[in-house]
Amino acid sequence: MFETLAYTATAGFGASFGRDLYKAAKKNPIVFGIIGALMLAFGWRNLFLGYGRSVAYFIFVTIIGSLLMILIGGALLAAAAVVCASIFAEHNTTALALTVVAASSVSFLGIMWGRRDRRVRIRRLRVEANNIKFLRDSGFSESQFESDQMVDPSGHTLKLVEQTDNRLVFSVVGRRGLRAAIAMQDGEMISYSGVQKAA
Repeated sequence: MFETLAYTATAGFGASFGRDLYKAAKKNPIVFGIIGALMLAFGWRNLFLGYGRSVAYFIFVTIIGSLLMILIGGALLAAAAVVCASIFAEHNTTALALTVVAASSVSFLGIMWGRRDRRVRIRRLRVEANNIKFLRDSGFSESQFESDQMVDPSGHTLKLVEQTDNRLVFSVVGRRGLRAAIAMQDGEMISYSGVQKAA
């Protein structure tokens, strides 16, 4: 099956694509229908997730990649429907109608899934940008020596030791018994405690 998909994707969506899919779908139309439905859902979802990426990523992955998944998924569903209609000749209209309903439903679910994930992604990127701004505006800087450490406004080198929903706790490098914390609300950094003795 992978060979068929790989070949037909590079050869284009012509008559040979339809014949190859039909032959493969005859062996197991249900599997092809399921794969087609999944590709349709993922294709529509991915079409909404290009926010915050490079222009090349947006064009080649978000647009072209998603449209290819949608086209291949639709072709797989159509091939499965034609095979099922030929098996149950007396119910071919019903089989085709069910395929249209299934494709529409799966596409709708994929679109809703993609829109929800896009909102989550946009919010996460906004929170990340606000947190970077908070750190810079508060006078923090990155350590010149260790990638997992940073320097606070007073010049103390901090290393993250604990993370909860509402705070980040740091140890002070080279100074035992001292801690510092950044308070958070809904993932956004809101205040810095400064270096204090550990409780």
